[in-house]
Amino acid sequence: MKEVKLKTWWKSNYDEPYCSRRVQRYARLGRILPRPVKMGGYYYVVKNAKYIGLKDTALPNNEKKNIACDVLADVNELMARI
Repeated sequence: MKEVKLKTWWKSNYDEPYCSRRVQRYARLGRILPRPVKMGGYYYVVKNAKYIGLKDTALPNNEKKNIACDVLADVNELMARI
């Protein structure tokens, strides 16, 4: 599938004005799927990519706790190795 520059993709899909800082932050944080690729100072994204907002990626509280426990266990394991 053909990739286009992030700015072109945003302007063709959304009515909100393009703000390079904000949209590039979305790209870095993984809020655009499939994730854009940075080449030569520009982000490129497939034409049918979608912006995934925070509401779409929110997890139930019990899943958040499970993820936090897993991360803490990994950190403790790494600290034990040091």
